[in-house]
Amino acid sequence: MKTFSKKNILKLGFLVVAVSAPLSISGAVLGVTLTALAVIWSVAGGEKIFAPRDVASKKVFYAIAVFSALMVVSAFFSGDISSSLKRMATIAGYFALFVALAGFNDTSYLRKLVGIFIAVVAAHSIYGIIQYFSGLDIMRDGYVCRSRIIGVVGHFNCLASILGAAVPVVFSFLYFEKNPKKKILYGVSFVIISSALLLTFTRGAWAGVFAALSFMAFLKNRKIIVIPLILAVLALALPVSRTRIIGTFRNEESGRLIFWRTTPRMIMERPFFGWGADSFKKSFYSKYDDIMPEKGHFHPHNMYLSIAQQFGLVGLAAFLVLFYYLLSGLIRRFYTLKDGFPSAIVFGAIGAVVEFLTHGLVDEPFRGYFIPY
Repeated sequence: MKTFSKKNILKLGFLVVAVSAPLSISGAVLGVTLTALAVIWSVAGGEKIFAPRDVASKKVFYAIAVFSALMVVSAFFSGDISSSLKRMATIAGYFALFVALAGFNDTSYLRKLVGIFIAVVAAHSIYGIIQYFSGLDIMRDGYVCRSRIIGVVGHFNCLASILGAAVPVVFSFLYFEKNPKKKILYGVSFVIISSALLLTFTRGAWAGVFAALSFMAFLKNRKIIVIPLILAVLALALPVSRTRIIGTFRNEESGRLIFWRTTPRMIMERPFFGWGADSFKKSFYSKYDDIMPEKGHFHPHNMYLSIAQQFGLVGLAAFLVLFYYLLSGLIRRFYTLKDGFPSAIVFGAIGAVVEFLTHGLVDEPFRGYFIPY
């Protein structure tokens, strides 16, 4: 029976997430589900998974509670209650994963998980690079010509969300690592993952990584700024990427600009509690079907508009407060640490959060592939 202990189920859930998060949404959900079950089991038994003691941690958990409550309230206004409930369950699972990680004290196991995660992301990136030059797609069509790599997750923006979150984390371990051999491995992984990210041609993730690495340079070492500058020069040097960057706002009838103009109207129709979780597709196309030829969008390609549309301006305020508390708490924690694994974890987490918030200006990483965050 020891094999089925709460701690072992929790560790198994973490392991499944570390292996599958870079590869499969369904696999990541399985890991999150195992973690959530362990959390529920512990809470039902009267155990405290994590009791925040410092003020910063308490603020984050209070903000999570408020945001979760607003999600529940918004569900009563949803025109697609089934989708809203499914989405709420998913977000609740991710919050459970966050709580479980916050209270997990096995540093040795965490080191292994980080190593596994980085190795899987690097392997996925290698496959993506091969895919770009060869057209290989082992999951679907055999060999096809793709101008943007999708890896095994099926969409370039999904892959970019994974890689964008991973780049600042890998860079953090590269920066703090003292062992020469491991430093070389992190360096090679950083180059491979950054190269694959470039080949997704996802501008939001590019902007997110640039902002993340620049912010990390500001916090720790101004000399680091040369890294995002080099990445920016490389992006501009490639004709395809340069064309995408320059043409971002030239086409006034592009889908994103249409969404950005029309979604605020939806928000103002229900400004307080929104239309309910995961309600955008049904609500938007029922109102603006005639002006948007593409029918498959689940979000308005802006995380902040998406949050406000789903949960209202009250929900957006709670979301912003949550990430303000999270980011400011991580920064304060970082300045109390010495070099080593804890510093690498916190520094990488700061970069991942900045990437996430920046990426969200032009896409919806919270609706899409946001598990790495």
